[in-house]
Amino acid sequence: MYKNSRENIHREEQLEYIMLSLLSNKINVLIIGGGEASLIKMKTFLNGGCNVTIVAKEFLEDFKNLKSNRLHIIKGEYDESLLNDCHIVILAIDDSEKINEVKEHCDKRCKIYINCKDYKEGMGAVPMNIKSEEAIIGINTLKGNPKALKMMSNDFKDKLKSYDKFIETTSIIRNNAKKFKDKKKEILSFIVCDDFKDVIEKGMGKILLKLFYEDELVDELFKN
Repeated sequence: MYKNSRENIHREEQLEYIMLSLLSNKINVLIIGGGEASLIKMKTFLNGGCNVTIVAKEFLEDFKNLKSNRLHIIKGEYDESLLNDCHIVILAIDDSEKINEVKEHCDKRCKIYINCKDYKEGMGAVPMNIKSEEAIIGINTLKGNPKALKMMSNDFKDKLKSYDKFIETTSIIRNNAKKFKDKKKEILSFIVCDDFKDVIEKGMGKILLKLFYEDELVDELFKN
């Protein structure tokens, strides 16, 4: 009984994450700070398609040559009014007093904030995004280990790429299957499996489906 209680306590204390995919062109990010942490986060969100505003009294030299119509750099002090138009706030500063001040403002306004100084004192962490032609996944470690994430990323990317042709083809079929409401569920069950993935990679997906469905229906399913 004592052992089980200790196990439950451990599970309760371990951080839990939930991944959420955002439509990046609709997301406004405010980054406070002009140092290396700010630069890294800025590149992550800007490359991901977000609109980014950075405010700091001083900036690294690397910021000077940055140009993007989605990037707004403010040289000056943080002001609470900057929170008005943002969805996510990145605290990329070391000043604990200022961090606590901004956190209070964010809590009051229900803003999501990430604390680069100590991610446990924020509301989350930015996952490593791995993207192929047809899919994107975000990965994180439960105990905060960015170097391990980087090591894992190549394996994940290779695996993700191996599904590109399968995802591309089945996505086309899925969208066209909406026209055949009485058969849509059956068709999706047929195509979303390892066996059909192998068939697609051999370029025989259409041929196989025509063994089970009418030619006209299959031709319609493969229209792009």
